[in-house]
Amino acid sequence: MKRKYFLIPFVSGLFFLFIQIAGVYAQEDKYERIKSIKIAYITEQLSLTTAEAEVFWPVYNDFENRRNKIRDDRKKVMDNFRENGENMSEQDISKLLDDLNGFNKAESDLMVEYNDKLKEILSPRKVMKLNLAEIQFRHHLIEKLREQRRNGRPGS
Repeated sequence: MKRKYFLIPFVSGLFFLFIQIAGVYAQEDKYERIKSIKIAYITEQLSLTTAEAEVFWPVYNDFENRRNKIRDDRKKVMDNFRENGENMSEQDISKLLDDLNGFNKAESDLMVEYNDKLKEILSPRKVMKLNLAEIQFRHHLIEKLREQRRNGRPGS
């Protein structure tokens, strides 16, 4: 009899663990799907040759990874303020603002660094097209999300 009571929480726990894992994989799949669509979109917008693409994508991926790290760090600062801001001293908040300014400057410096690197790989015209394509792609994703919400479907 005791075994039966032990198995119920154990099986339930396993079930919920599998649901959590499936959710994580679904989120990763969604991220990977968006990433592959973005790669195709940028490649098309820039009309990258095979030779250009071979040199461009490793540099661009490094830039994206570094930019995402800065954005993640900035988000942590904002989350910290959102969760604890009412209980923080003015000095603590001032430190968060300094951190925020540092992240903004780091992202700006990164953009300048990579625009210069990309001009060594691509023509200035294509570097400008890249900057425009990133903005257009972001707007495209936002519009797709709005459409899905209007149609009663969660983002997929």
